[in-house]
Amino acid sequence: MICLLDTNILIGILREHKPIVLKYNQLTKKQQDKGITSYTIAELYEGVNRVESLKKMEAQLKLLEIILNDFERRNRIFSLSRKEAEKYAELKMALEKKGTPIPIMDLLIGTIAIVNNYKFITSDKKHFQNLEDIIPKLNIEYWG
Repeated sequence: MICLLDTNILIGILREHKPIVLKYNQLTKKQQDKGITSYTIAELYEGVNRVESLKKMEAQLKLLEIILNDFERRNRIFSLSRKEAEKYAELKMALEKKGTPIPIMDLLIGTIAIVNNYKFITSDKKHFQNLEDIIPKLNIEYWG
């Protein structure tokens, strides 16, 4: 089973947040298949571009390139298919009707995990709890 990593997990790795790095290393040691989305990549580049220190930005970009090259080499970068786009719209409407919308990028990433039955790994319990409320069987693991 593929573990789909949320943006905040990769941010934790880039920032060398020990609990997240340890769990990521455990997945790697177990040879657990890991993937990310193109939306995660966009959010990561946005974050790196917000870093004010040029030296720190360059260091983070270098590490980010290493991480992204690994996912790309293993063909583990996912984007929305037509089927996933349809599910996204359905979930967005359900969350809005319930009065618990979540950010678009989170919903796009979560939809890919749901449609493909990937294990979703995040540290964002606030947003994804709303998604769990309408998809109780969501395969999700919270880190951090």
